[in-house]
Amino acid sequence: MTLVTEGRGQVTVVVDGTSLGVWDKVEGGHLTTDAEGYRPGGMAKRILKSGVPEEENVKVSRFFDSVRDLALHQWLKDAAKRNATMSVGKGILSPSGSPDGSVPAQSGHLIGVTEPEFDSTSNAEVRVELEMLVLS
Repeated sequence: MTLVTEGRGQVTVVVDGTSLGVWDKVEGGHLTTDAEGYRPGGMAKRILKSGVPEEENVKVSRFFDSVRDLALHQWLKDAAKRNATMSVGKGILSPSGSPDGSVPAQSGHLIGVTEPEFDSTSNAEVRVELEMLVLS
């Protein structure tokens, strides 16, 4: 058994058929249902009243690189305005950095692009984040 740490993941993003390369972080995409219990009369055992399964939105982010991302940022905002198609792939890397498997990609539509935030009193990194509505 080989345990996988978060740092050994490789997140790739494609928007409108254009590869945006490797991203630093992915969050969300978890599957949930609106299931609840129902207790019928006569002291009968509780039964499952299941809801519709739904995947939550996926967010990807990476360090904002002015050379790579400045021109791309407006293109992404325009793509989000028209809910462009988007997919997020999650690869697993071996300790040496070579591909070692993958998790199925998630697909949907780009619905959000964050603006870079600046603060003259901070040394925090500037990040760009994309949000995808997952179609399940």
